[in-house]
Amino acid sequence: MKRASLFLPVILLWSLVCIAESPAVIETDETWTAEGSPYLIDRDLTIAQGATLTIEPGVTVNFYEGCSLFIKGQLVAIGTTEKQILFTGVETEGEHQRWGSIVFEDSSLDAEYTNLDEYSKGSIVSQCVIEYASRALQVHSSSPFIQDSVFRYNYFSYTDDTAGGAAILITQKSSPRVTGCQFIENIASGLAQGGAIYIESSDPIIHDNIFKSNTSFYGGAISANSMSSPLVGNFFEENFAYLEGGAISLVSTISAILNNRIKKNSSYFDGGGVHVCVDCFPHANPFFWDNTIVNNTNLFSGAAGIGAAFIRYFSYNNIHGNLRSDEPADFGWFNESSETYPSWVVNPTIPHNWWGTTDATLIDETIFDGHDEPGYGLVTYQPVLSAQHPDCKPRITITTQKIRFTSEYDTMPVFVTIYNPGPGQEIELAIILQYGENQRIFYDQELDFPGAERKNDLYHLALPENSVWFSTLLTSLYEPMTGVDHGYWHAALFEVNTGTRIGDVCSIRFEFGSGGTP
Repeated sequence: MKRASLFLPVILLWSLVCIAESPAVIETDETWTAEGSPYLIDRDLTIAQGATLTIEPGVTVNFYEGCSLFIKGQLVAIGTTEKQILFTGVETEGEHQRWGSIVFEDSSLDAEYTNLDEYSKGSIVSQCVIEYASRALQVHSSSPFIQDSVFRYNYFSYTDDTAGGAAILITQKSSPRVTGCQFIENIASGLAQGGAIYIESSDPIIHDNIFKSNTSFYGGAISANSMSSPLVGNFFEENFAYLEGGAISLVSTISAILNNRIKKNSSYFDGGGVHVCVDCFPHANPFFWDNTIVNNTNLFSGAAGIGAAFIRYFSYNNIHGNLRSDEPADFGWFNESSETYPSWVVNPTIPHNWWGTTDATLIDETIFDGHDEPGYGLVTYQPVLSAQHPDCKPRITITTQKIRFTSEYDTMPVFVTIYNPGPGQEIELAIILQYGENQRIFYDQELDFPGAERKNDLYHLALPENSVWFSTLLTSLYEPMTGVDHGYWHAALFEVNTGTRIGDVCSIRFEFGSGGTP
């Protein structure tokens, strides 16, 4: 067994804890080969800034209890389907020791891409299996590419840190891509959030992953706090939260939630499938388009499918068969009408969903709102779809953290997501800023979408197959305008040759001026 640390007497190889000495450091480029495998980490190991650790397919890396790998430089761990790279705890008497984490720090080399999302260089974890860690990966102020890997049996032991993420913890304005991975039986114990992934003040793209049988107090699979980037094309099944959000919990989060399948998840309280925070601030304002939310359960208060108080859009979803204590509970709306919000926020319209039926009486039974308990807003769900919503089309969403500019020269970031779930295609994009009900202006600034071309008032884009693009469009500034108290952002996609619009126009409203919660 090759050792990945400084030489120690043989007797210490059987220590049950990570050795409390000065950590080992890799200061120059190094490659771990299949021939030299397995590698043993018996103390914290750091990849120094400017150095690269390359791990070849088929390598096994064994960690002693509590030991971690810190990436200040670059980690290139690329396995194959046949020869995955294994990161695991040392096995003694049939038990795997619980090791620490692979930690990407601020100085680590971020992943870079060509053609929107094709990896070209930088830190990467691909075709790896990462198991029996305290937190498998920690991503702090960094952006590695995490692809086609398996995260299983990782266990975050709660002390006083509610930020869980037994598989991945993402913090401090990080923006990794997490694509095509499997998250299986990861647990954040006690009061910790996010059984598999916890996200705080960061914008990862979470795309085409499988989350199964993960557990936490809040957000069985994913818990996100202050996130603007999308969750798209993921599959959530049999995840559990002791409190809320069996699959997903969203706190102060404005993500586009697109084309996810959320089924057979459960919680004790609200949101057996998804919980959107009711009393957090800033409030969550996510999009829900093209999702399937079925057969989720919870036992007590709230809704079993999705419970929320603030949502930008909820349309073209398949939502049915969700049960609270064996009673229909697909959608719960908990926005108190006494709050100082515009009527369009308090009393939302959520049209074009498939509720498993077109019978209004049956649909009414599965929606909780002010009709059931006075004081909450009223939900309008007509018109409804007459059958299950088909496969997702390309979508564009525009999101803002707030719905109101509260003072003169207040700023508000504006974010855009484009998702193409199908074959590669060329499209045209229109973005319009509207003041009041009349004045409309085509947005004409540069987009950082690779290869975007401006043609008249439209942008010409080439969308790769099954791709996601997320970016800050701009940071808008409130300058008072006489007689104007609100505005809109509009965005739409069009076919290049025919000019036919693809899907719905995304239109979001915002308010000008003080008076009321933003």
